[in-house]
Amino acid sequence: MSDDGAERGEGTATGPTPSADAAPGEGSSWGLPFALLCQLVLSVGYLLSTPAFEAPDEFDHLRYAYHVSHTGELPIMRGTWKSLGRPKVDEATQAYHPPAYYALLALTMRLTGHADTLPVVVRNETFADWDGGDPGLHLHYLHGGDERRPASSGIRFLWGLRLWSVFFGLVAVAATHRLGRLAYPTRPVVADLAATLLACLPKWSYMHGMVNNGIPASACAHVVVLLLATAIVRRRFTAATGLGVGLLAGLAVMSKLTALFLLPVMFTVYVAGCWRWRAVRRSTVVSALLALAALAATTAWFFLRNRELYGSFMALDVHQLSFAERIRVKPEDAYEWITTYFYPKVFTSMVGHFGWWILPPLRALVVVGQVLVFLAAFGWVLRLVARRREASRPRETDRTVAALLLGVGLVVFAVTFRYNFMMRGPHARYLFPAMGSAAVLFAAGLVAVGDRLATGLAWAKPVAFATPLALGLGVLLGQFRPAFDPSLAPADRWHASMVTGLRDVADEPELALLEPADGAALAGPPRFCWSPATDVEDPVYTLHVFSPGGRIHVAAHEYFQLRLEDTCWEMPPEAWALLPPGEELLWTVRRVPDREAGESETDVPASGASRITRLAAD
Repeated sequence: MSDDGAERGEGTATGPTPSADAAPGEGSSWGLPFALLCQLVLSVGYLLSTPAFEAPDEFDHLRYAYHVSHTGELPIMRGTWKSLGRPKVDEATQAYHPPAYYALLALTMRLTGHADTLPVVVRNETFADWDGGDPGLHLHYLHGGDERRPASSGIRFLWGLRLWSVFFGLVAVAATHRLGRLAYPTRPVVADLAATLLACLPKWSYMHGMVNNGIPASACAHVVVLLLATAIVRRRFTAATGLGVGLLAGLAVMSKLTALFLLPVMFTVYVAGCWRWRAVRRSTVVSALLALAALAATTAWFFLRNRELYGSFMALDVHQLSFAERIRVKPEDAYEWITTYFYPKVFTSMVGHFGWWILPPLRALVVVGQVLVFLAAFGWVLRLVARRREASRPRETDRTVAALLLGVGLVVFAVTFRYNFMMRGPHARYLFPAMGSAAVLFAAGLVAVGDRLATGLAWAKPVAFATPLALGLGVLLGQFRPAFDPSLAPADRWHASMVTGLRDVADEPELALLEPADGAALAGPPRFCWSPATDVEDPVYTLHVFSPGGRIHVAAHEYFQLRLEDTCWEMPPEAWALLPPGEELLWTVRRVPDREAGESETDVPASGASRITRLAAD
């Protein structure tokens, strides 16, 4: 570690104080607010423009969160219910993920009264049908009237859950700006440009308006790197730093396992601190031990649970088996995978491959990105040459912080590269935990070029900062929104993507429950009957079975896509198998709202509740 900047608590060199009324891009007080505004505008724009579940795995992330909300327990991995002696309904596609983010969503569901709001999907058969040329080919699912303006309460609640990602994005952008100030204390413009570029990166903006567990992991990782960088600049690790680093690293790991890259980063920084800072070695060791203790206290239970349930601490092998290893890259395919798929897509996806990876990036934007990468690299060459020629001048860079940022970028890329051989997914979102670090170094290179090319041009810096926002808005409004208009893949009149009130019991029932009798104990699938709705012709019904504690076991129209047009329904054996034996359950019926007519769940006739119990098998 460098000895520069000892005990200063800020940068490693002092410089002129930026003017408070300077324009954005001049290293002014406007830099960070401008970047945060870009982040807010673009991520909220994607939040409102993206139809339900058209972000990768958003539906499955929500199902995990609803499982936690309904049961207070974690789901189990696909294909393990028999070996674990659990009901099949306890399985979830995303169950290999740690639970921190899902617990946050579950708490939000409960506090807002949406614990019984159910996400529902109907696959779009023309998805990715390039040959057919269908305009809805970018949409993975069909979309109902609940997503039209004004959106239903369920869709508005989905937007509310997505707002957590907007918040975490703001945290990451703010941390990036501060990293830039620490790495380049005499050149605040680097921090301003880095934060702005990050906030306007299309894939970053897009994913920070979606439900995804990688987003809080990325935000926590950014703050961990910031805490480490701050300690480096101050040449002092305190007990508070150790606790903060350990706790936040633990929360990152408990949001997504790819955040484990923080462990070698933390280890390297602490070891280097003990080696170089002999005068404060004892406090550094104490800080390291506290970080380790906080990390272990936060994460150890999850890995021990995996070991007990699945026989391995991370249980990724179990997840792979559940997909019959379709997601693993075979050794004989490795070279082709790397050269023709991984490298091209992992970088170009920063400006495209929206939705379920179908909407390609604009070619012009890819070219712009390539030019900027070349300019940033050229800027670093200029920096290295200038450093040798002007060795006597005070350095504007804290080399140790810059080295930390470079190390974070390399480690995250290496983890992403390795992870892709286990689970195919060459997408820029896996690089998000290092995007702030990379943005600072990238911006430093561009600033070095700008110092030489834009000298004396007063308009150059404002244009340089306005351009990323303009490009970001152009992608959102000009490319994304037309391709993801939900009306391009319409569902039938009864479909809703977010259905609320599945446990609602009518205070003044308009439908009477006829059979089975209230309190019936049943040995086999029953026949359910109810009185007809009289407010419309040809009504469609749905039937819900749920525990008094709140878990929904059966939702005929929503789970099974059944259109009950009669007033009796023979429950199929596969639905009967979902009911827990020996537990008293409640069942209700309501008419399915006509979404094309603008009806909601509160507008339709519904029943009271009746009790049934599934007898345990002998």
